[in-house]
Amino acid sequence: MIRTSRPLIAAGIAAALVLTGCGSQIAGAPAGGAPAGATSSTGLVPSAPSVVQTSGSEVPPAPDPSSAPGPDPSRSDPAPSSTGPTTDGQDPNGDSAVEEFIAMIARGMGGVSSYRGTISMDMGSAGSMAGTMQGTVSNGQAVNSEANIKVEAGSQSIEVKVLMIGTKVYIGGSTLLQAVPEAKGKAWIYADPNSSNATIKQLSTSMGSVSTNNISSMIRFASAAKSVEKGGSKEIDGVQTTQYRVVLDPKKITDTGTGGMTADSTEATFFVDGDSLMRRAVVEVGAMGTTVELTMDMTDYNTDVQIEAPAASTVYTG
Repeated sequence: MIRTSRPLIAAGIAAALVLTGCGSQIAGAPAGGAPAGATSSTGLVPSAPSVVQTSGSEVPPAPDPSSAPGPDPSRSDPAPSSTGPTTDGQDPNGDSAVEEFIAMIARGMGGVSSYRGTISMDMGSAGSMAGTMQGTVSNGQAVNSEANIKVEAGSQSIEVKVLMIGTKVYIGGSTLLQAVPEAKGKAWIYADPNSSNATIKQLSTSMGSVSTNNISSMIRFASAAKSVEKGGSKEIDGVQTTQYRVVLDPKKITDTGTGGMTADSTEATFFVDGDSLMRRAVVEVGAMGTTVELTMDMTDYNTDVQIEAPAASTVYTG
């Protein structure tokens, strides 16, 4: 991998992990995490903390769908339909289109208990990335997550596996394991930010300094909206969706945790179904003199997803 590509690729992976839910609040995270097998009344392990840390700053919890802002009774304009904001972002009464959009996303994602999807990222001359993801969620907060990502950079092809169990993050993939000779014979590395191994510490910084909240991270991206314009309809995987073109606040995007990548400009297109569930998100981030385009498709919601912690004998803890 050429040296000049490393920061962008690391940032790209981190940005992807924000959305896939395999990023971690490792910086300052408790040593424990959700114990394997522990369940809640919903059959899932306890949810992650509602306040997470990203590069030294706290990020507030995802909006509570039950407290999401509703229509202002003093206004005379029609109430929004169940499919989302009815304005085109040019609302003379202020930011109601943005508020309605954020509330719609929070409302839909607040009822999600699990998800499956695919993700791809075009990083220009630095390379590309594609993979699959799945996870379990409770009250909009990540419980367990899994992502399998393949990064293409020049002549190199790197496979990355990331597993999040509670607040603990495990990283796998033959190329990454080779970078830690002490992990020979193991399938996973525990990404411990306090590890005495410099490589593991670097990995935990590159892939771990982002939010643990997968679905709520999508809410955070939506919450960074500066303006919203409702577009036409589009069928995605047999589901009818409505398109929303959104200009995002680069500062708020940086605050969500993107592996040290500072965005110069950010635009996104969200495709939302009639149940306020996000079916596709296309995010374009202008940074480091290039444009990174990330596309995420959510293929399943609220189906049976089983994610287990790796056996202790297969993990190198450093």
